[in-house]
Amino acid sequence: ADTEELARWQVVDEPGKIWQSCNWAFYNMNDPDVVQHGIDELIGSMKQFGWAAVRFDGHFTARSGKVRVKGEVTEFTAERADAQSAANHKALKDQMGQVNPAFGFGDNYVDCDLAGRWQNNLRDAIELCRGGGHVMDEYAQAIEGGNHPLRRWEDFALQMVKHAEQIRRMGGHYFVICHRSGILERYHTIGVLAAGAHPDNVVPWSIDHPYHRFATRYSEILWHPDLRYVWNPYGLVVVRAGVWWENYVREQVIDATHRRLIVHLVNPPAQETATETAEAMREVKRREDRRREIASQAAAKKEAPDFAELDALLPVKVAPDARADIAVRVVPDALGKEWRVARALLLDPETATHAEIRVDVGDPYFWELRVPKLEFWAVIVLELER
Repeated sequence: ADTEELARWQVVDEPGKIWQSCNWAFYNMNDPDVVQHGIDELIGSMKQFGWAAVRFDGHFTARSGKVRVKGEVTEFTAERADAQSAANHKALKDQMGQVNPAFGFGDNYVDCDLAGRWQNNLRDAIELCRGGGHVMDEYAQAIEGGNHPLRRWEDFALQMVKHAEQIRRMGGHYFVICHRSGILERYHTIGVLAAGAHPDNVVPWSIDHPYHRFATRYSEILWHPDLRYVWNPYGLVVVRAGVWWENYVREQVIDATHRRLIVHLVNPPAQETATETAEAMREVKRREDRRREIASQAAAKKEAPDFAELDALLPVKVAPDARADIAVRVVPDALGKEWRVARALLLDPETATHAEIRVDVGDPYFWELRVPKLEFWAVIVLELER
């Protein structure tokens, strides 16, 4: 695809320059013979190296317009190209499944605009999700950019829920590349996990983050296939203003006599946008660096450090203030009066632990439980029986 790059595969001839190969090639995916060659090569590579999965940055996508197929120029409408793209990917999955049924497929596909994919590439999008497809969103990692469509934290959080639910309906899983530092990482990961999506590209940088341990321990209440999103939950659940919860209510039917009601509570970021959060993080780092510089200069002169210039600055707020004593009210009439509370659990993502929490059923209109403190994220699991 690029002979110069291939020739430099093992060579770095400029001091200090880091080089890597990214060979872009644009093949004619409208031609079944080309697609079949690619399928054969993928299967051969899997057999030779033992791959468990493949992740495409650009899969076997056919294009619209005039294309040469088997020696003849053919006109592909947008609809015909979409159908061909879906057929290409299905052929790959079908043939790979015959030799390795467990092989996985992933596609860097969403680009923060899945609605556009449904509109313009419906067949292709459905096929990529089917059978447990891993549908990735790379652009979502850049929300601190000043022009990013999801730079507002509320917009980002809502879009994660929308995308995760849409992909889940089609049998797939939503993977979002997350930030890997500070409060940006924390709220990025909360927004993804609370939405029922998966943080991507986190290994090895932040695998020890407590939220990843929490997601492993309590994966059932995040990703169980029987979970159902509760749209417009007011009247079933009511939480005070200022806490994010309305997009984070789920139901899980265990059997005919047992079910769960799951409510995520999120203390919103201190800033309105991820752009402002990133600026706050940079300012904190600048001050820390300056403090070290002042201390080093003073030590060299054997003087006491003078931090007056830093002490005169207004404090930078990176994390939100913790909220205390949050009442969560559940309306039993909305569930059906035959249901009663078996127990309630308060899950703590910071420690990956849970504790039973008291439910006050004394009021004839609602059940109430209280969360003593909400620093960033908490999850309530109400176990019901009849």
